[in-house]
Amino acid sequence: MTRSLKEERQRIALDYLTKRNTTLRFALKVHEQLHGQPLSKGEWKAARDAVANEAHRERIDAAPVSA
Repeated sequence: MTRSLKEERQRIALDYLTKRNTTLRFALKVHEQLHGQPLSKGEWKAARDAVANEAHRERIDAAPVSA
């Protein structure tokens, strides 16, 4: 069975989001290792508020989470 164009676009988009999520989790882990502590609530909120796309901003947890 062949994939439709829509399914292929969705697969590519999901793959991109998965890679992006992995990258962000890695960045948080590096930050924790370098600074010896996770991001503060203020740092997290500032970074979250800096996300330009409102839909993306709403998908980010409001409180910091351990990577």
